[in-house]
Amino acid sequence: CRANTAVYKMVNLLAVVWLLCFGPGATALNNGLGLTPPMGWNTWCTQGKCGRDYCDSKEIMSIADAMASNGMKEAGYEYINMDDCWADYRDQDGTIVPDKMRFPDGLEPVIKYVNAKGFKFGVYTDAGVYTCSEGGREHKIPGSYGHYEQDAQTYATWGVEYVKMDWCNTKINGTQLNPKIQYPQMSKALNATGKPIFFNACEWGVDDPWKWMAQYANSWRTGPDHHDEWRSTAEIIEINADKGKYAGPGGWNDMDFLMTGGQVDCVPAVN
Repeated sequence: CRANTAVYKMVNLLAVVWLLCFGPGATALNNGLGLTPPMGWNTWCTQGKCGRDYCDSKEIMSIADAMASNGMKEAGYEYINMDDCWADYRDQDGTIVPDKMRFPDGLEPVIKYVNAKGFKFGVYTDAGVYTCSEGGREHKIPGSYGHYEQDAQTYATWGVEYVKMDWCNTKINGTQLNPKIQYPQMSKALNATGKPIFFNACEWGVDDPWKWMAQYANSWRTGPDHHDEWRSTAEIIEINADKGKYAGPGGWNDMDFLMTGGQVDCVPAVN
């Protein structure tokens, strides 16, 4: 993805609709993070590849270069995050392995590069057995189910400072997982690493996470995916209009990414 277009994508729409997020205060996850809504850049839907994240080490580092030099860091942009499709498989020990074609030296050199530019690095995982997208592969990408503690420790070892956990493929042997069990488990696993890691819970607002998630996560999705058309934007604004009271330092309503236009594989482009 070209840096001069991609860097204008924010991690969260909540950074734009600021007033909808602020509330009188809520009991939040006490990990010292998320005192203000997170701002940054995310790999999802860049260059119209919605559903197929083609990020690689070169792209991530070029984004870090651009954001460090164009004033975005000074404006408060803090994170550079990878969404779905960065991983490939688990090795014989169960450790998640990045796609070697896209990250031939693994993620650690990329994370160190991003950190050296003054940014924090984030990754994506899923609460279920697989992530939401195959990313153009012929096999599904492993989720974190059954590996919460192991993945949390792996991320911490790599230097990850932001984790988004999605909610796809969460029916196990015919039984639907419970987000009120799975997200607290991952929250506990991340905290147990001893490394402060911002935790974003993405279960699409199905179980009213704004009412209970603050003690487990730093932000929580409040509704459906955001697409680059006004109808989608208006829907998300309406969904969040009465939820400001649930947000505050340490825990925020997440309205999904801000799409800037041109994601032609998602919906008709709005340029």
